[in-house]
Amino acid sequence: MESIDNRIKMPDAAADAFSRGRQVGLATAALALSIVSFISLLGLEKAILAATLGIAAWRIRPSSSQGKKRSLLAIAVAVIYALIFIVAFALFHDKFADLIHMMQQLS
Repeated sequence: MESIDNRIKMPDAAADAFSRGRQVGLATAALALSIVSFISLLGLEKAILAATLGIAAWRIRPSSSQGKKRSLLAIAVAVIYALIFIVAFALFHDKFADLIHMMQQLS
């Protein structure tokens, strides 16, 4: 018997299934968030959160192949977006300042 937390005692097979389900759920959330970061303007914080969730999902043991694939894909998408954002910000930092100023005037 393995304990998921201090209150619930489960057989080993059920605890493994619970861990795999948690990993797939976290990996799916990370993947969805990393994709949303591409859609949203200035979504770097979402990419960072997606990479963090992907890493958390990737580290869960025992793991499933589906959870591993989704978590690695989420990390990759988040890192690619972060790199694109950093390069774009470095190249067009003056334009970003103008954009932020115009967006503040709209609100």
